Amino acid sequence: MKKVKITFLLVLSFIVSNAFAQHVHEVPDTVKQHFVVKHPKATDIQWEVDEVSNATGHFDVFVVEYTENDMDLTKIFDIQEKLLETRTKIKPSGLPGEVRDSLEVHYKGLTIFTVQKIEKQKEAPFYQMMMKHNGSNYFLKVNMKGIILLARKD
Repeated sequence: MKKVKITFLLVLSFIVSNAFAQHVHEVPDTVKQHFVVKHPKATDIQWEVDEVSNATGHFDVFVVEYTENDMDLTKIFDIQEKLLETRTKIKPSGLPGEVRDSLEVHYKGLTIFTVQKIEKQKEAPFYQMMMKHNGSNYFLKVNMKGIILLARKD
């Protein structure tokens, strides 16, 4: 009898976990409508569903790429329409002086290919960039004051 109860509980937990673990394949209309209300001037809007992982497991997020006020942006929302992250594409010349000066000190003669300003919930904003220095490509994360948080040679 004890084995039957254990087997029943295992099967039940499997069914319940699968029911809650189903992934969304399309961005819900409510998420899209919420975005349009907040960004009526957005153009070139493209949505996708992406799966991310953290310490609590896997979950779906809704990613929207768009143009607004001549800026290319990406926003990432959770299933409850909460904004998790904003990425703003900027030109290398648009980096603040402190950041440019720091990069020039650490990577004299660098060439920056792409830059995004990243703003996440519960985290200080930072810049993420791809650059070339001495013939090698690098991925960098730099805070708003020019302190290099991560430098990875690709």
